[in-house]
Amino acid sequence: MQLLPFLSPKTSVTLLNQDEADANRRGEITPDQNIRLNAMALGRQGCGTFIAPLVVLPFVIFFFFSSLLNTGGMSWFLLVLLAGVLIVLLVFSKGVFSWWRNSIKLKADRTNGIVRSSVGELGYSPKKGFTAKVADEELILSSSNEAGGLLPGVRYNFYYLPESRYVLSAEKLGEISSGQVRIALTDILARANGFTPEDLQANQNGEVTQAQRMGGLKKLVPGLFIMVVTFVVGLFILYPFLSSSQLSSNLLQIVFIGGFLAIFATIGFSIVLNAFMDFAVSAPESVEGEGRKESRRKSSGRSSRTVYYYVIGTQEFEVPQQAFPALIDKFSYRAYFMPRTKRLLTVEPTVVPEL
Repeated sequence: MQLLPFLSPKTSVTLLNQDEADANRRGEITPDQNIRLNAMALGRQGCGTFIAPLVVLPFVIFFFFSSLLNTGGMSWFLLVLLAGVLIVLLVFSKGVFSWWRNSIKLKADRTNGIVRSSVGELGYSPKKGFTAKVADEELILSSSNEAGGLLPGVRYNFYYLPESRYVLSAEKLGEISSGQVRIALTDILARANGFTPEDLQANQNGEVTQAQRMGGLKKLVPGLFIMVVTFVVGLFILYPFLSSSQLSSNLLQIVFIGGFLAIFATIGFSIVLNAFMDFAVSAPESVEGEGRKESRRKSSGRSSRTVYYYVIGTQEFEVPQQAFPALIDKFSYRAYFMPRTKRLLTVEPTVVPEL
C-alpha cells in the first residue's frame, strides 16, 4: 500500500552504483542513500502499521470522549469501543516497536559514522524474501521483494551500517559465471515454490512425480465442500417447494433457486474433476520464454485480494505470495505445468542475460 511516498521504500533501487560504493568506502553516506534509509526504517513495517495508530486511533478516541461528555457516563457500547481500541493497539504495537527500534539503530549508525564492508552473496527465504548473506549474518536490502540489481550465485562486497544492518551499496567480486547464477536461481525458485531437484529432473525427463500428482488432490477438499454445502442448502431450501401441493405455482422460484445452486454445484464438480485429471497425468507440459512477475487485484463483491503470477512466455501461473519475489524479471525460464489446470510444477532459468 503506497499511500504516502515516505511509507514505501523504493523497490527499483540499484545497489551496484559505483559512485555510491566509492562514497561508502570513504565512510560517507550519499543524500540518496539517506533518503532510502529513512524509507527503510519506516516503510518496511507497512503503512497500515502507522495509519491505524495515527489516523484511526485519534478518530476513535475523539468519538469516545465526545460521547462520554454528551451522555455523562460510559455505556456498554463505549466499553466495547474501548476494547476495540486496545485490540488495535496490540495488533499494531509490534510494527510500531520495530520502527522505533530500527530508528534508534539508524540514529546510532549515523552518530557513529561507521560504514562496514563484508563479502557475501544474495540470499532468499520464503519468509524473509531477499537478503544479503554475510557469513552467518543476514543484512537488510532496500526491499525484500526485489534483489536491488544483485544476482544469486555471485560474490559481492557489501557496504552496510553495523547497527541497523542496512545495505548501502555493493560491488561484485571477480567474474560472473552464468552457469553459477542459473544454479543458484534454480535453488531459490525451488525453495520458494516447494519443489525438489528430483521433481525438476523428472519433469525434464517428461515425467510427473507421485508427489506432484498428489499435490493436485489437495483441491478435492474445497471442491467436495462446495458440492456438499450446495446439496445440503438446496435440500433445505427446495424441499418445501417440492413437497407443496401447489408445485406449478412455485415453478418459477424452483427454477431460479435450482439454477443458482446448479452454478455452485458445477464449480465444485469442476474443481473435483480437474483434481482427478491432474492425478491421472503422467507427463507435464512445458513453456519457455522471458519471465516476469505480475500482481493484480481481484474483487468479489465487497472483498478483494491480490493475486500473484509468474508470466513465462505465453503462459501465466498463479503462485503464493511468498514465492512471488523469487522470479527475477527478464531472465528466460522454462516452466513445467499440469496440462489441464495449468498448475505450476517446477521452473528453471534457461538463459541468463549477458552479465
